[in-house]
Formats: sequence, C-alpha cells, structure tokens
Amino acid sequence: MKQNIITYFQSSASEASQRKAIGIYRAARHLGWTVLRFDIKSLTQVRNNLRYWEPRAIIVDAVKLNSHMIFNPVFRQLPTVFLDPDQRFSDGRISCVVQDIDATTAAAADELVKTDFASFAFVAWPGRPFWSEARGKSFTKYMKQQGHKVTLIRPSEHPYNRHSVVDSLEEWLTKLPKPIGLVAATDKMSMHVIEAANRIGLSIPSQIAIIGIDDEALLCENTSPTLSSISLGFDRAGYLAVDIAKRLTMNPNQNPIVERFHNPHIVIRSSMPRTSRHDRNVTVALDLIRTRATDGLSAAEVFNCFTCSRRQAEQRFRAVAGRSVLEEIHAVQIDRAKRLIEDPNQKLTIIPHLCGYSSPQFFQRLFKQTIGLTMSEYRRKIGST
Repeated sequence: MKQNIITYFQSSASEASQRKAIGIYRAARHLGWTVLRFDIKSLTQVRNNLRYWEPRAIIVDAVKLNSHMIFNPVFRQLPTVFLDPDQRFSDGRISCVVQDIDATTAAAADELVKTDFASFAFVAWPGRPFWSEARGKSFTKYMKQQGHKVTLIRPSEHPYNRHSVVDSLEEWLTKLPKPIGLVAATDKMSMHVIEAANRIGLSIPSQIAIIGIDDEALLCENTSPTLSSISLGFDRAGYLAVDIAKRLTMNPNQNPIVERFHNPHIVIRSSMPRTSRHDRNVTVALDLIRTRATDGLSAAEVFNCFTCSRRQAEQRFRAVAGRSVLEEIHAVQIDRAKRLIEDPNQKLTIIPHLCGYSSPQFFQRLFKQTIGLTMSEYRRKIGST
C-alpha cells in the first residue's frame, strides 16, 4: 500500500513557486499527507524519485514545461496535477490548475483607468512565452472595452540580455506620449521598465505609472521607486492542486479536472499614484516604510523625509496614504507577519523579531488588535481553508 505522500516537482526557484509550495504544504497537512519537494532536473531524476518514494500523487509546477515534458509517460503512472501550465493544454487532456488571466489583467486595467491617463502600454517578455502573450492579449482586449488603445512593447532580444532589453525600452518610452500607464508581463520586466524610465529622467508615477504581475515582494520592495504589482494568490493554486490530487486518488477513472485560481488583487506601492496629485515627499516616505518597516523603523525617521512641520507632514501623508505614518508602518509589519505565518515551517516565536520588534508581547498584542486573532489562531484558520 502506498504511503500518504505527494511529490511536488518544481521547475523554478521563484517566489511564485515558493508560494505554491506553501499552499500545497498547508492543504496536505490538513489531509494528513506528507509533501516531498524536488527540482525537475531531468525526467530520469523524476522517474527515480517516484520509484524510490512511491507517492500517491504528483504535483508539477509546469510554468516552464513544454508539451514533451507535460505529456511524458512518466507523469501517467500516478494521479498528476500540473500547476500553471501553458493554457493551450488545459483542454481536458490533463488535470491542472491555471491562472484566470482575464481577472488578472482586468485588475491592472481598472487601477490604471483611475489615473485619468490617456496613453497605455503593455510590455511583453522576450521570446513570447505563453503567459506573456496571453496577458498582453487580455489586457489589450479589456482596455479596448473601456475605450482605450494599448501600445504593445516588445523589447529587443538581440542579443538576449538585460542591457539590450533596457536600451530598447528607453527608445520606446522616449517616443510614447506622456503621461502613460503601463503594465508589464512580469515583475522582472517591470524592473527593467523602472531602470529605463530612471535613465531618461521620467518621473514615476506622475509621468509613467507602472504595474507588474506576480507580486514578488522581495523584488517589488527593492526597486526605486517600489513596484506596484498584481498578487495572483499562488498559495491558493497550491491548495487547489492538492484538492484535485485527492479527488483523483479517490477515483482513478476520474476524467481530467481543470480548476482556475482567481481573485487577484493589486498591491499598491510607489510606482502608482495614490491620488491625482503626486507628492514626492510622501512617495519617498512610503518607499522608506515599505523597505524598512520590518527593521524597526520609527515614525520620527519617516518624518525626516519632509521639510515641513511634523503636523503638516502627517496631514500630507494621510491625504495620500489614507492613514497615519504609524498606521502605515504597522500595516507593513502585519502584512509581513501574515506572510511568515502562512509558511508552515516558520516558528511563530521569532516572527515578532523578523517584523522589527524586540518585544514579542507588544507585537502579539498589535497583531491580535489588527487581525482579531492571535498568530497561532491565524495559522490554524488559514490551515483549515
């Protein structure tokens, strides 16, 4: 009899893949199953791992897999669920969890329309991978429905390196009418756009507003200015993959199952205007909070970004951010804590320190006042959803 083991084969070390893994671990723990995670190095390695561990089901992060890999017989031996495959394969031939691309691009478009900009663009990823092409097509369609035309930007890929991409983006951005609202295929491409805009002296976000996709927090919060991005809920995708795997193991004759993960939301950072009137001092203050709130940043340090009185600075900050400086610091710290708690391997006792607090008791009180649950109660709650 096979053990209650799921093997998760990941094709990427990206933050998105890690978020998928968190969802997989959480759902598997709820079922009493064990997850073993491996990189996909070769089909021989996959075959050897399956032979050794004898899992009940397989989950594969398929975002980088081609048809040869997806339809290889090695993945036909056991119930297999593909996470994030090329959506041309989600036609009933395989069990999979796919992105709701239309919902993703609609969220970006709705945010850009609020800016009252008249010019919009989509920056594709070189090489035309399926997810870039699908996101660009969907964004263009949605904006057309809103009465707006979208310029499709294809950065140079000859030679294929960062310098050629950024150089070609400079040419595009110089020619396009301003101000412009722009969506990039991924956060990494958005990073290139920010670099190009900074090189030619474009003011972000007053002359160019930028939205990425995937919300890779480590990247988004370390660009200058910080990058707004669409969070897709990759942990939910992992949870759905385990649910499909369970259904397939219970019914070996089950037809392929396709689920869609959706409900994307935009995380607003400094590359998007928060009001129609841009306040550079507030932008600098928000960037400081985003990058240093979990290092023990104080409100007094934030007010140093302003040349006016503390009272006037607080008023200007609240007019843009919708809350006080201290409330913004706490919001970033709580958001960081929630991400850490969602990782089943993260010890709760050290989370306050990772969020910038030397007093665990104070942070625990802040967390409960904000969320309505203790950290342990919050972990149990998300583990059961």
